[in-house]
Amino acid sequence: MSCPETRSVPERSTQNLSDAGRMAVLGELAVGVVHNFGNVLMGVSVTLELLQMRATSEPGLGDLMEAITGAQAEVDRGADIIQRLLSLSRGTPPVVTAVDPSTVADGAIALCSTHVKAKKVRLVNLIPHDSPSVKTDAGQLTEVLVNLMLNALQASEDGEVRVEMEETDDRVNISVADGGCGIAPEDMDRLFDPFFSKRKEGAGTGLGLPYSYQQVTNMGGTVEVSSTLGMGSTFTVNLPKWTER
Repeated sequence: MSCPETRSVPERSTQNLSDAGRMAVLGELAVGVVHNFGNVLMGVSVTLELLQMRATSEPGLGDLMEAITGAQAEVDRGADIIQRLLSLSRGTPPVVTAVDPSTVADGAIALCSTHVKAKKVRLVNLIPHDSPSVKTDAGQLTEVLVNLMLNALQASEDGEVRVEMEETDDRVNISVADGGCGIAPEDMDRLFDPFFSKRKEGAGTGLGLPYSYQQVTNMGGTVEVSSTLGMGSTFTVNLPKWTER
């Protein structure tokens, strides 16, 4: 059995995203996304409102309400992500509060459960509900876990993706682990570089991990990766524990 390759976020990637790279890549991306994708979401939202009006007024369509409501919730989440991306490019600080990591993990799993791979790969939250609170932004932590879970699903054909937690005196380590294809050693140093992706063209932008890394950094955390080629990967988010002042 080969030993896992473990790396913290490389210094080169940190510099790229923290300074000029962050502004050049995420700033320009945010402006374009807000302008174009915001219009798309607005059109979808208007259509859903019309469908909702029809479902409430015509007999026999009441069973569509749940689907319409769920779709509208996803549209609203998309609009919120757009605004967070714009805030990230401007360097706006997160809203830090005491956050229950198990509740956030449950929410992230619910969002990922509709992914096509989730039919064959189980998403499992192993964080106890009596775990200590994390000092973080709940929305941004949800986005980070969703990104890590979607990557884990993409890398897996079966088995499970596990969300787990370990704590120290003042920190909490939240990990997303899979038993998928793993990461080649030569790719480890580039994982958090913008636009780096080994997926086939059209299957990914290469921005999910850099974006997640910058969110974690803004929340006072760090990211580590442990991977064995052909056996799976574990991404660990290290965040401050919430302490009463």
